[in-house]
Amino acid sequence: MSSEKFSNLGESTLDASYTSGGTTLTVVSAAGFPTVGVFRVRIGNAGKTIWRVDSVSGVVFTGAAEANDANAAAADSVKIVASRAVAERWLQSPDSGVIHAPSGVSAVDLYGPIYKTGRPDLVSWTWQNQGAASVIDANGVSFLSLPNTTVNIRSRLISAPGAPYTITAFLRPRFTTATADRQFTGLVFRESGTSKLIIFGIQNGSTIQAIKYTNDTTFSAAIFSTALFTGAALAMGGYWLQIKDDNTNLLFSYSLNGGQFVQVGSEGRTVFMAGAPNQVGIFGDVEASGGAFDVSFLSWLQT
Repeated sequence: MSSEKFSNLGESTLDASYTSGGTTLTVVSAAGFPTVGVFRVRIGNAGKTIWRVDSVSGVVFTGAAEANDANAAAADSVKIVASRAVAERWLQSPDSGVIHAPSGVSAVDLYGPIYKTGRPDLVSWTWQNQGAASVIDANGVSFLSLPNTTVNIRSRLISAPGAPYTITAFLRPRFTTATADRQFTGLVFRESGTSKLIIFGIQNGSTIQAIKYTNDTTFSAAIFSTALFTGAALAMGGYWLQIKDDNTNLLFSYSLNGGQFVQVGSEGRTVFMAGAPNQVGIFGDVEASGGAFDVSFLSWLQT
């Protein structure tokens, strides 16, 4: 069946009677109706017939009754309507947390996966150590371009929500080198009073790490480092990363499907920082002149 058609104020009257079970309706005027099917009309007969129009030729509609098929007389009204069948053809919003959108009669068909997302391009970010880094915020994407330098955490930050909170992001990096420990991007915790950072993300598409930095250019220690399986980015279409401050610990997780997250590390929220992080954000870093690269942040959600 072709796509559903609509029009505003499509209405006429029957030019000839209709007999239940018929496959055509002849109207006085087809002006105002779609010029092709599929669409639905309501006949103003006693039976309240809903009729599906599959095609239009002049003033003749070809199709069949959808519901309440009954005889109709010439001069009975014919008005375009949205019926149950119309609504059930639409792709509907999934339930919260579900990655498939239902469609079809009684929602028997599922389409997707699709994900609940938040627009990072509309967040009121503040640069920290921007240097020669740049960003384009448009079309639902924050597109960061990172220069070729030595260690420099280039981050875009906002004030952290009140703990406990969770930040979930979806990103697609375009790494330009396969050399380990050269290009790094993901999420960041920062304590503004001490300039200390904990960054969590992907290095060169091969490793997922959380690392502590005394400031934007000074490495302190790794919390953890885990190798990703070959082809992880391809399998995911990108990377789902999640950081959480549960008011006791800082937690680090990632996901292959955007629904179930695997925790890969944690640390007490005041083990490294004097108090706790009061800023969160996104970052990119080039280490040891690893080469310029860029990353698209496609979603940012705070819960």
